[in-house]
Amino acid sequence: MKHASPTLLVIAALAAAPGAHALSVKDDDVKLGLTLQIQARAEYSDASNKNAGPGGTDYAPAEGSNGAPDDLDFYIRRARFGLKGTWKDDYTFALVMRADGAGSTAATKNMEFYEATIGRKIKSADGSIQHGIEFGFMAPHYNTAGNVHSSSSFLFTNDAITAQGALLAPRNAGIKYHLSAPWISGWVDVQNVSKGSRGDGDSVNAATGWDNANADQGEGLWTSARIHISPEGEWKMDKAQETWAGKEGKGLLIGLDIAQNSNDMSGSDTYSTMGYGIDVVFHMDGLSALAEYRVAENDRDSDTPDSDTNPTSQKSSAWRIQAGYALPMGDTVVEPAIRYSVFDSNEDDDKEGASFGSKDYGNSGSQIEVGVNWYLHGHANKLQLTYLSWTGEEGATAPNDKEPSADILRAQWQLAF
Repeated sequence: MKHASPTLLVIAALAAAPGAHALSVKDDDVKLGLTLQIQARAEYSDASNKNAGPGGTDYAPAEGSNGAPDDLDFYIRRARFGLKGTWKDDYTFALVMRADGAGSTAATKNMEFYEATIGRKIKSADGSIQHGIEFGFMAPHYNTAGNVHSSSSFLFTNDAITAQGALLAPRNAGIKYHLSAPWISGWVDVQNVSKGSRGDGDSVNAATGWDNANADQGEGLWTSARIHISPEGEWKMDKAQETWAGKEGKGLLIGLDIAQNSNDMSGSDTYSTMGYGIDVVFHMDGLSALAEYRVAENDRDSDTPDSDTNPTSQKSSAWRIQAGYALPMGDTVVEPAIRYSVFDSNEDDDKEGASFGSKDYGNSGSQIEVGVNWYLHGHANKLQLTYLSWTGEEGATAPNDKEPSADILRAQWQLAF
């Protein structure tokens, strides 16, 4: 029986301490590496909601509530670290923790699991085809901004509007299968559903006549599938990401995905949602571009009858188009970028009147973002500045029939490896 090498024990101790450089080690059985991502952010905002008079009222996106915003908000957008590696080359593992949002009202108050998986990979004799399976707590391979593209290589400081929860971007315990072959890669995920709370008994609501229908049934499952199509040769793109930070080369990748979140319970309501999307990623030397369209159709079985404000069937959609062009500047790279995106949480209601919210992106409406990135050492060490202008849907009735709006400036420094 082999014992842990002294080197591995030292690395495990070092992994818990801050460091400026990536750490990795290997012996005959184990290859182990430290992963770390820190994004420190400063944010200025000027926003209003749809209420109370011709001028509307102030709104504070950092708090997600009415009232004048702070002069300036400082917080940690990402704080994640962990260990990833292989055992005997064929078995994989990952253990990553996070405490995102420190300094903000949306902070993860306690350190929590972000990823905890074990897996197995199997290669064909010539290495051209690889199968993989992972089991544990992770994100499904679905929704580019939510789960597929790493936030360490985002073109802007913030998530894209297509990462909206209404468009499905979960993270839970389950199992993943991955196939990699010439021209195509594919993933299939099966996980727990996300809401996970039952009603209070199988009974009839006397006022409405509706059944409290979910107390005598179990929840369903999240199932999803995604494929990447990329031509062999010089246009082959092995990994999808939003920008290549001026790296020479070219690539084209088309992504297609579909998901079903079945019998997902919240209180006395049961939700089932079907989602699907298509995205295209393009890279040619300094140019990085992306286009995406995403839809989710949600059905609700509830004690509460259907209404305009709480429909039992709802279709949400979003799309975005973005591009950046990287220019060398000495030993560094500067990249101006632009993005336009639209989100509609309920296509049957064009007067939702929702305020911006507290996320990186706005609620139903349109937004334009312009930014500039300064890559000191690629994505490992970069500074980003993004200006976001969002206009929401107007409210249905006076005096709430004004368009809510938000203008936000974010500066961010990332260290990631």
